[in-house]
Amino acid sequence: MRVRAAALAVWMAGAVGALAGCGAAPTAFQERDGLVVMQVESVPPAGGWALQSEFPGHSGRGYYTWCGKDLFQRPGEGVLAYRFHVSNPGTYRMHIRSLHVCEDRSRENDVWARMDGGLWMKTFATPNKQWTWATRHDFGGYKPQAAYELGRGDHLLELSGRSRNFRIDVIHLFGDGAPAARDPAAAESALVPAGDLAPRAHAGPDRYVNLPCEPVVLTGAGSDEDGRVVGYEWKQLSGPAASMAWQGPRLAVRPDAAGEHWFGLTVTDEAGGTGIDRVKLTVYDASAASTAGAVFAVGEGETVLEAESASCRQDWKLEAEDEGFSGTGYLVWRGRDLFDEPGQGQLAYRLRVEGAGRYRLAVHNRHDGRLRDQQNDTWVRFDDGPWFKLFAMELGRWTWESSVTDRGGVWDLPAGEHTLYLSARSAGHKLDRIRLTRQDAPAPEGAQPAGPAD
Repeated sequence: MRVRAAALAVWMAGAVGALAGCGAAPTAFQERDGLVVMQVESVPPAGGWALQSEFPGHSGRGYYTWCGKDLFQRPGEGVLAYRFHVSNPGTYRMHIRSLHVCEDRSRENDVWARMDGGLWMKTFATPNKQWTWATRHDFGGYKPQAAYELGRGDHLLELSGRSRNFRIDVIHLFGDGAPAARDPAAAESALVPAGDLAPRAHAGPDRYVNLPCEPVVLTGAGSDEDGRVVGYEWKQLSGPAASMAWQGPRLAVRPDAAGEHWFGLTVTDEAGGTGIDRVKLTVYDASAASTAGAVFAVGEGETVLEAESASCRQDWKLEAEDEGFSGTGYLVWRGRDLFDEPGQGQLAYRLRVEGAGRYRLAVHNRHDGRLRDQQNDTWVRFDDGPWFKLFAMELGRWTWESSVTDRGGVWDLPAGEHTLYLSARSAGHKLDRIRLTRQDAPAPEGAQPAGPAD
């Protein structure tokens, strides 16, 4: 009864952040030697989850199965909350021992997860019909191992239902060299009184610039749910040397060489807890991008420009074999696939936005791969922002039907000059025209390709 009462306290602490006014003190699982072990059934099964034990090989008393409906677009239902304390800050990988037995290996295999009130992430496993530790996040097609930067203090991991029949047994969070990591026989972590919640560090989005460039300002932030942040510290973690200067959460970096530069932000609260986050600054050599020539005016309604108005770089080729293009031809990437390497063969377009607003990007494009998901995508970014995958699923014809993973193809652009970059992703993708449509103004009929601004 004592263990179950402690587990109930963990669940309630996760639900409200603290057990104010309750008889039992909140507790947390204690990290030891870089390892946290939490049986999934250590918290009561929230609505939609059921405790089962039919499949052999599970640890503890059983496992939870999501028996609710599929919630592919709506996280936050049937929330299981696990509070734990970290004494050794660092990078912790998360492995959820899970099982799915659907004949379709891509179904019934995922759950929503979030750490410390951050974004809900699709979290999945692909091995089928066996208990597996494989656990990955899905960032719109980029699928890395699930991992978090965890500072000193208490943290809250939440899971919520996503696909029916997904089964989860035990949760391991561990750093490098942690003993018994991913061992189903590992003892569950001890329960300790809940302490101060660790503050959260936000190092900001990854940035991408081309040499030569002005100093890049990385704008971080810190927050603390049960206190206040009293200190900020930036460090360069890896990459070519760069001069640094920071004041509070803002860091100014002057890169002198191309390469990936990683920087870490640590925030400290008044209780001595820490929050950690990392950010990547990718610096490309000047030869990576075409020289943006004329400035195109982007006004009310719709603006269209020809893809070939940017000079070709690397293996972009100007061709004219497929009918239905406009202008002098279209650009085709004839190099290799670059699914995880944005920034090669950048096409640069200078834009002058006359009025701040929300602008939707579309590309008149075509692919002729044997399958609908081949030869159909390109990387896109504005200024030094992150790269996104832009793709179309139409096959064998020119189409404006293009989508941008994770953002719907819409950007908020302030008035002033901007640079739009397209870079190669899949071999054979063809680009004809680029269209920007202001979302808060009517689009004129029969929009023509934009000419250079005066």
